[in-house]
Amino acid sequence: MLNKKHAVITIALIILFSQVARVSGISSVELVFAKVLFSEGQKTTVKYIRILDNRISFFVKSSLTEKVTIFLDPRSGLRPIAVKVNGNAVSSSSPNVRYGFYEVEINTAKLGSGTYEILFEKYDHLPIAFIIFIPENFTKIGDKEKIYMEAGEWKVYGYFIYVLTLEEGVIAINTSKPYSLLSEREVEYITPLGPSKGKELIYYVQDSSFTVEGDVVSLAYKPILVYYEDIVISNSNIVRINSVPEVNLNGTYYLVLYKPEYIEALIVSEGNLAAGFPFNLSLGEHVAYIIERVPVSIEYKIKEVEIFLESSKGALPTLNVEVESNGRILTLKDIENSIHIFPPLKFPMRISLYYNKFRIGEYLLYTIYNGLTLEVALSKVKAYITDITGKKLERGKLLLYSLSEATESEFTIQNGEADLGYLPEGEYLVRVILDGVEVSRELFNPAETNELNLVCRVSNAKIAVKDLDFNPIKNLTIILRGVSEYSATTGIDGIAYFNQIPLSAYEVYILSNDTLLHRDSIDLNTRNEFNIVLEFRSLRIKVVNIFGNPIKGAQIVLSSQDHKIERVGVTDKDGKILFDLLPLGVYEVTCRVGNYKKVSEFILSSEGSNFVTVKTDVYFTLFGIAIDAGIILVIGAIIFIILIFIKKSREKGEIEIA
Repeated sequence: MLNKKHAVITIALIILFSQVARVSGISSVELVFAKVLFSEGQKTTVKYIRILDNRISFFVKSSLTEKVTIFLDPRSGLRPIAVKVNGNAVSSSSPNVRYGFYEVEINTAKLGSGTYEILFEKYDHLPIAFIIFIPENFTKIGDKEKIYMEAGEWKVYGYFIYVLTLEEGVIAINTSKPYSLLSEREVEYITPLGPSKGKELIYYVQDSSFTVEGDVVSLAYKPILVYYEDIVISNSNIVRINSVPEVNLNGTYYLVLYKPEYIEALIVSEGNLAAGFPFNLSLGEHVAYIIERVPVSIEYKIKEVEIFLESSKGALPTLNVEVESNGRILTLKDIENSIHIFPPLKFPMRISLYYNKFRIGEYLLYTIYNGLTLEVALSKVKAYITDITGKKLERGKLLLYSLSEATESEFTIQNGEADLGYLPEGEYLVRVILDGVEVSRELFNPAETNELNLVCRVSNAKIAVKDLDFNPIKNLTIILRGVSEYSATTGIDGIAYFNQIPLSAYEVYILSNDTLLHRDSIDLNTRNEFNIVLEFRSLRIKVVNIFGNPIKGAQIVLSSQDHKIERVGVTDKDGKILFDLLPLGVYEVTCRVGNYKKVSEFILSSEGSNFVTVKTDVYFTLFGIAIDAGIILVIGAIIFIILIFIKKSREKGEIEIA
């Protein structure tokens, strides 16, 4: 009943999860990476760190690291918003943190060693090419008045803020978004009381609405407007901007192109390369062209990049890969450790991995760099199977159910091991079956463990069989019937050994020459060694002559009172014979020595003696003939008659003696 219950539960689980699998399948893993440059004097180290929960972290352990610069791909849909050092937020007003266009530069030499955390905010996924408009003039605004602008088809990316303040003036920019001081200079300005000294400050504020307070003498702003709607990206690595909406302000239109390291060259049909943005706002990994409002095309020359495939659980098998971007699919076969591709201009890029025709992983990349490593959730899984004593399971099979993909596989257990091969991440149920019986089950995820240690409800069993005299009984067949059926034969020590059988209750059948002698029951859940005493005894019979000497070769017939049991044997040189496995009761012992026969009766009880001495009237045997008192009397009579006959013959002279 227990195993039927397990089977029902297993089938229910498989049906349940198979329905889930049909709906969900393998989910895509969204990957966004930040490029991080660690500068130590003339040495620069580049790392690509995956952004998780809109943040990255790294440890700076040496004061030799002068600065760290973080770059983002505008296609990622993120931009930097805050910096923390050892858990403490660094104020945007700090001169040690400078924000740029999809970039943040940190003066780690001043901030010191420790754990740095960079936080990002969600933003629109910009294309690889887009338009920035910056007005020529600042727009003046009153102190504490909200800085805000309706941009129509354009979107406000941020602002340049001009602040004229007192010489010792304090300025507060009320925003939760990052900002940086781009320039500061001392100036003189005219007041009603005459000339006065002050400071002219230029800020970059990465926000679309905020206020400025403090010792403000004069306040003005320039919006940084971005446009990316009418951008056409073809499959031939050409980007076309067909039209640029007009901004009703005097200013400059910039064609901004993201240029990561795998972009070998850019061919721009219109415009002039700009030195940069106003006020030295860092462009990060972008280049800018000053353009007119005319159609523009950009041709990209792209270098091949290598993406590595790794598993934290060991080596990977060969895989098949599909790369999909902008409606195109590239198929790569028999990939071992890395894939070589030409990155697309339009993201996201989907990379799907296949093993044995099953999709084992899907990655949605919003950034890509040469040398990126994709963690493949594929593990080579091995199961180690033992019984409850820790001994390797010698036989059986292992059933593996993928609850994510609704598949089933079967493996043979050899020397306590089963190699399950490479398995993708997901929920699995493993069952160990021994002789048709489930003896172990476990749920696991290969992403969490690639070694299964399965302890089975299996043990050796030892059954010792003795008679009422506690003598071991050999050559008995012991049959166990329960969840399965097993048999063994008792040895000379009366013990039958059963090797690795399921822990369960069993009915025990003890047979001798196909005759059922005894029926019992055992439970291996409680113990594995059993002693069974049969209601049988052995009977030893000794045959002696009239002088008490043993008679060899005497034939003994032993039969029960109901004649259901009959045993026949011959005495040995000591005049003895042994009959074993006799049920208690009354027996008739027939002893034959040649022509001599003696019948006696014996009661075999649980407490009485089991040794019988049959004393015959035989003096000795001659040529197989038993010589008893009767024979001797006959022989004596014959001799006497012969002697009388001889005597009478002499008297009559009929016999002449020479």
